[in-house]
Parts: sequence; structure tokens; C-alpha cells
Amino acid sequence: MDITAHSLVYSHSLRDLYMRIGDAGWSVKKIKFDKKEDRYVASAKNDHGEEIEKTGPDEAMAVRNLVLAIERKNNMRTAAMERVGMWKSHSAD
Repeated sequence: MDITAHSLVYSHSLRDLYMRIGDAGWSVKKIKFDKKEDRYVASAKNDHGEEIEKTGPDEAMAVRNLVLAIERKNNMRTAAMERVGMWKSHSAD
């Protein structure tokens, strides 16, 4: 069982999770049940063409895992941009 989304509060409705995905600049592409893997698969895409796909035992858990992956990806991108920005100015500035 994939437990990555268990840290999210369960009071979040699917509508709230969809709003969090949209606020992060992504849109849910599809949610489907994969009979071969016996789990739900949720995928999202952003304006730059990047895609993320996450799974879960039910639709809500798949979307929660998707939210976590999107927030993790956006956080890594922001941290990297901050590091690059440190080198754009000289220490004498």
C-alpha cells in the first residue's frame, strides 16, 4: 500500500485537492482505474508540458499522492532557482 499521502489531513475533500493542484499551476489530466495494477492512477499536466502520474488504492488517495508530488516538485524548483539567483550578483554589490 502506498502511504505517501497519509500525512495530508483527511478532511480535504477532492474539490479542495483539485483547487490545490490548480493553484500550483497544474491541471488534472485524467483519473482511471488500472485493472492490471489493481489501483487508481491520477495524472496531471502543467503549462510547460510536464506530467506527473501517481497511484493509490482509491481515487482520493491517488489525487492526494498527486498533490504531494506536485508540491514537492514546485518546492524543488523554487529552491533551485534561489540557489542560482545567489550567483547572479557579485559579493561587492
